[in-house]
Amino acid sequence: MRKNVPFQMMKVCSVWPGLERTVRVSALCVIMSFFATAALSQELLLDINPIEDLTYNEYSHLTDADGTLYFVVRGRELWRSNMTSQGIEPVKEFKTISELRYSGSTLYVSADDGTSGMELWKVTGSSCVRVKDIYPGIGNGYPDNMTDVNGVLYFSASLSASGIELWKSDGTPEGTSLVKDILPKHGSSRPSYLTNVNGILYFAANNSNQGIELWKSDGTAAGTLMVKDIRTGAKLSSAPTLITNINGIVYFVATDGVSGRELWRSDGTAEGTVMVKEIRAGSGSPGIRNMIAVNSTLFFSANDGVFGHELWKSDGTAEGTVIVKDMTPGGAGSDDESGWGTDMGNFTNINGTLFYSANLYADHYICKSDGTAAGTIPLQPADGPGIGQLTTPFIFMNGYVYYFTEAYVGDEQSYSLFRMNEDGSNPQRLQSFAMIDAYEYYWPHMVNAGNSIYYYGRNSSFKGFKLFKTADGQRLRGES
Repeated sequence: MRKNVPFQMMKVCSVWPGLERTVRVSALCVIMSFFATAALSQELLLDINPIEDLTYNEYSHLTDADGTLYFVVRGRELWRSNMTSQGIEPVKEFKTISELRYSGSTLYVSADDGTSGMELWKVTGSSCVRVKDIYPGIGNGYPDNMTDVNGVLYFSASLSASGIELWKSDGTPEGTSLVKDILPKHGSSRPSYLTNVNGILYFAANNSNQGIELWKSDGTAAGTLMVKDIRTGAKLSSAPTLITNINGIVYFVATDGVSGRELWRSDGTAEGTVMVKEIRAGSGSPGIRNMIAVNSTLFFSANDGVFGHELWKSDGTAEGTVIVKDMTPGGAGSDDESGWGTDMGNFTNINGTLFYSANLYADHYICKSDGTAAGTIPLQPADGPGIGQLTTPFIFMNGYVYYFTEAYVGDEQSYSLFRMNEDGSNPQRLQSFAMIDAYEYYWPHMVNAGNSIYYYGRNSSFKGFKLFKTADGQRLRGES
């Protein structure tokens, strides 16, 4: 059944110019559906698209801001929900929105309102206001890589006089400023992989002379320094990626030009920046991916040239950097070698245990690991018997682990939302969504906001995209 938009929502729509033409009252609705018992909580659904375009997903950028859900519609409209049906409301319409980031107690938005270019905005109360016109006029500041460091927002941005450099903001115009022009005279250092490491920002940047190397910043120009020129020689780059913090030690992937792209660590000093271990001997690279901190252990996937791509761990020493388990014996490893499926991924820390997906003997499995061979086990095929590729990271809520799979339901290939107990038992399909077609995929996305999980999908091949919500791990029924 469908319900009309509550009066409160109609009032919001009426004060947003042009919204009546974009969102019809009958098209914005809340669906209440219940499973078999009355004890189960409601499902909330938002349908914004009045035309029911079956191939266009209008939802993106699902973001938790301390219990309030923010999301983007049609790539240009900022919306939010305070977890009630009456509280779903539009915040502001832009020409385009590229990024949302919650920092401190503020939601920041990188957006173009059509008059000042792509600039930095923030949500204040019930409105969204521009923080600063970084690139004055219609030029684009292009705020990107937004990262929180103790309530201060760091990001890369562009200015004609300095190029793309490191900026910071406390949410005020006067507190939004260039941190340092790392590559002066109109060049761009292009800061990337911005990571908070115990209150210090680490990132990769290019100062031209030393190429792309590891940098750190305390938010001042004097305190923004290159940590080490790892790959020496004019304009040669070690190109750090996957910067990860474990107890104040920075782990990352880089090359010194002799070995391939291997695992490195840094304590913030040049002397303390060293290769942890040459996992793949010679100039070849082990293809390190999926780096994540679980307690004091670094987990990642890598290929040493012997076991194929498998799960590895490191305590920061060469001796303590080892393969955890050869899950799929032989050189193929636990990546999908067919070229049609997915590789190891979805690494997620759930209460000190690593959950991840891997390809084992031509099936896609959910696995977990405590860092020991005995404690690294496949829990189940991702969609019960048969192949079911995971498409999103795991989310833990109220004792359940949630995940999406791509699999067949009956004769139709679809995405399905599952949950299982924390120990991996009792997997249940909660809801299935139709794909677009075999050549046009959309990737599901879900976020935990306010102790509810939000996600989007298509109930069937004959319906458009809608935004869903479930609370307390309840099994859902499709739209009726």
